Amino acid sequence: MTHSCRAKGVAGLGLALMIALAPGTLTAETARAEVSGILVEAEALDSSTAVRVSRIETFTEEELIKIGTQLAIGDMLTSLTGDVSVELACGESTILRFANRFQVIINPPEEADCAVNFLNGDLDVLTNEPTEVEVGTVILGSEGTQYSVEVSRADGELDRQLIVFDGKIRVRGPEIDSEVETGATWRLRKGDSAWGRVDDDQLARVSSRYARFDAARVSPDSGESRAEAQARFTKLHYQVLEKPSEPVYRGELAKEQLKVNLAPQAYYHLRRGDITTSEKLTTYRIDAQIATELAKPATLDRASVSTDRATVFRSPVADMSAIRVRPDPFALIEQKSYQEAIEILSQVESKSSRTYYGLALAFQGLQGPSSSRADYYAKLALEQHGTDQLLSSADILTCRRILSH
Repeated sequence: MTHSCRAKGVAGLGLALMIALAPGTLTAETARAEVSGILVEAEALDSSTAVRVSRIETFTEEELIKIGTQLAIGDMLTSLTGDVSVELACGESTILRFANRFQVIINPPEEADCAVNFLNGDLDVLTNEPTEVEVGTVILGSEGTQYSVEVSRADGELDRQLIVFDGKIRVRGPEIDSEVETGATWRLRKGDSAWGRVDDDQLARVSSRYARFDAARVSPDSGESRAEAQARFTKLHYQVLEKPSEPVYRGELAKEQLKVNLAPQAYYHLRRGDITTSEKLTTYRIDAQIATELAKPATLDRASVSTDRATVFRSPVADMSAIRVRPDPFALIEQKSYQEAIEILSQVESKSSRTYYGLALAFQGLQGPSSSRADYYAKLALEQHGTDQLLSSADILTCRRILSH
């Protein structure tokens, strides 16, 4: 495969790039992205022959990609089948996921954390940093957001669609310079631009793509089938994509992602939802010590790559088992260990609506439905929810039921 037909994103590299890149293994200085996850259908793999890597350095094609494969500026990934998905750690802290017969070239980042020329397929982007996605003659630029780009060709025409779930994207091209904000879409086909709102089909489609990577990390020994895990994570992602400004959904998703060691994705949602203090983390049944990690810069550590199964980027805490796990007060409530749950929740210094909600549940379980302490904390939970918006609809209904006794 030659590179003569590549789009303008790498057209200007020329001989200078060829001279600058010495033959051999990519170094940390020359690598711009790294393969961090591979799925075929719903199965996580260490390697795959369903994706080709075209190297601009040597003008050769590699018939195997694996976890840890590094990509330099100008390298191209091409999927040969529609059932393979690939995840890249790009730049310092950008997560890219490709699916649906994708083809992508790593572009010079310039002022962005990550830049790609996206030629075909589906792309999902999760980042807190500036990114640039080139689609045909159009550049999609963000300052840190969650969005998807879907590119296809029908009857020789390029069909480009941008779906913005959180944040703002600037669309720049020969005949356009506009912005697409949270909950909006933009589509360009046959030279005609169309704006719209994110609909249920788009939410369901993208949620399912995100959930595939999460569900693949669930242990076979968990007792949960892959289909059940897929459905559970799809629902969690759907809620976040539909209502990105509600931290309760981000907190619940992050909690489940941490359970399957998806720390960078979980950290993104915790930061985006401003769930970064030990007090707030505790209300979501997340170990408070993670607050130390959340206070660090959001970067992806590629120094260690799993060799036993497909995985995603290394957490700043390389081994999650090294973090001391505090008993989950809500799990204790489910186990009817009400007194222990009360002791843990009472120690939280800055109590949120979720803290008060947990105390209401624990006192009701300990003292019965007529507990005045349960009523007291249920009322506080509802009052505090007016400020922090951490309760779900089900939590609010439960508080109201407690108060009705």
